[in-house]
Amino acid sequence: MAAYGAALEIAARLWPGAPVHLEELPGGLTNLNYKATTPGGTYVIRLFGRDAELLAIDRKVERAAGSMAARLGIGPEVVAFAPREGYLVTRFLSGQQLTAEQMRTPDMMVRVAATLRVLHQGPPIPGTIDPFGVVDFYRDNAIARGAHPGDDYAWAKPIAGRIKRAVSFSLTAPCHGDLLSANFIDHVGQMYLVDWEYAGMGDPRFDLANLSVNHQFGIDEDRELVRLYYGEQDERVIAAVRVLRLMSAFREAMWSVLQQAISDLHVDFREYAHEQFARMRAAASGEEFQAALELLESGTSSVGVYGEPHAR
Repeated sequence: MAAYGAALEIAARLWPGAPVHLEELPGGLTNLNYKATTPGGTYVIRLFGRDAELLAIDRKVERAAGSMAARLGIGPEVVAFAPREGYLVTRFLSGQQLTAEQMRTPDMMVRVAATLRVLHQGPPIPGTIDPFGVVDFYRDNAIARGAHPGDDYAWAKPIAGRIKRAVSFSLTAPCHGDLLSANFIDHVGQMYLVDWEYAGMGDPRFDLANLSVNHQFGIDEDRELVRLYYGEQDERVIAAVRVLRLMSAFREAMWSVLQQAISDLHVDFREYAHEQFARMRAAASGEEFQAALELLESGTSSVGVYGEPHAR
């Protein structure tokens, strides 16, 4: 009720004297969101979760990324931003939220790849996305607050080191960094991205890997995703996406471990962390992962992930 009251106060400040209907939007894992319907339009009031800095969130970066996305036509307009008061307001976009199954369909993959190309060709934004560094940041903050990752961190850390050396990770493009199904909205035939709090300059291959592991893409879907995005099935890019899937799940799992200690939302972050660690280990299972990593470590470019010649 306290959050609802805070949203009412914000609405009264933004639309004085106007009738406003508030409706809580479900699904947030960091913040609380309310749909505000007014005579002049419909908006989303985003109440920031506490201890955002421990989650490597910079609200000014979030605002800059969201504003950039709106200018590119792939994000909702940012209407108000008050970091000290703890809220951000955007236009509400009605539309369909996508399931993992829908995301894997050929038509949807075409649209998503096109949207990500627009994003990654956008202007620079503040902040960076470094999955290799942030897993340690989350671990240290979690342990300091009594939450422990168990054996999974120790298992994944040396593999992460190999991946970092092999992929030549570079911060070359504005990236979203949190490509969950809930953050895509299919609005009047246009694909939009919302929730930019983990955005920053990053490596486009990590966004592709984040999309892939979050929607349980297999090797065939990743090959097609790379083809749609780059215009060709470059084997080294495919290999990088396949191994970076582990880093995406590793980062999400460590984020979940920290959330166990600091979040006051009614979310079972212990179970969510368990799911992400399982997804992380699954991403590294099988000969295909090892072959992809060895290809990247070899420095060659003409051999496919499974050892076949690469045909351009």
